Amino acid sequence: MRPLAAVLALLGGGALTAVAQPPTAAATSSPATRIHVSVVTDDSWTIHGDYYPAQQGRKTVLLIHGAGERRGMWRGLETMLRREGFGALAIDLRGYGESSVGPDGSTITFQQFRSSRNHNDYAEMRRDVEAAAAYLRARGVRDEDMGLVGAYVGGTLALKYAVLHSSVAFVAMIEPGMSYENVPTVNALRAYRDRPILLLYSDRDKTSSRAVPLLYEFAKRSAGPEKAALLNIGSKRLTGAWSMRHLFAWIEDPAKARQEFTVAASSAVPAAPAVPMSSIVPTLPRTNP
Repeated sequence: MRPLAAVLALLGGGALTAVAQPPTAAATSSPATRIHVSVVTDDSWTIHGDYYPAQQGRKTVLLIHGAGERRGMWRGLETMLRREGFGALAIDLRGYGESSVGPDGSTITFQQFRSSRNHNDYAEMRRDVEAAAAYLRARGVRDEDMGLVGAYVGGTLALKYAVLHSSVAFVAMIEPGMSYENVPTVNALRAYRDRPILLLYSDRDKTSSRAVPLLYEFAKRSAGPEKAALLNIGSKRLTGAWSMRHLFAWIEDPAKARQEFTVAASSAVPAAPAVPMSSIVPTLPRTNP
């Protein structure tokens, strides 16, 4: 396993801390009961979410939306998870939904965010994920009982968290890209090791569908070919019932789901560039991914 300092250097970020506030309602063992959660990040944003505790022996899934979305995008998946006893925590990232009050108490929405080389508000969202995960750990959810699912830039944020926390069970990236809002994916994907990872994409998103072949090659090389799974949902809706059923099947049993749909999905994906990986990697950003 790589030393944490080396992983942090690869990710281009320093150590993060998060302070989780007590939940706004009493905890309960019933997965059907929604708990409204507010947590405070280490840079003083208050992040809101919905939490459904897991039944004993089931994992808890941290759900991270993408740019232009909010936590409500996961309602269908939440229902499936709760029905089978899984836990779920869906958050509104800073600047979205209920999490639009900045550290100074003023309203700040994502329309005001910048994503430049000198300052990237989207990269700072990693602190939101850290705070949400700290909330789960404070309630007895171990990293090995926690998985992360993220869409668009949320998928990259999920991946970066999992790299820094090597006991996290799995990561699913919905519509992954080489970079979203100047938050690169590749270096984090190269650092992800020996755990299940799913890349789910649609033909509707041309940016993601072009990036997936290379990202999938990186995933197979880093996580291992038996741990990396791929699902092309074609022209179906990203949050539609068909897509969410297949995503849930993978969460429930990554190995079994991979056998059922990865081979078929791979055959529909354009071949990755027929050049040595070593000739591609040096041309990609190696800092601040």
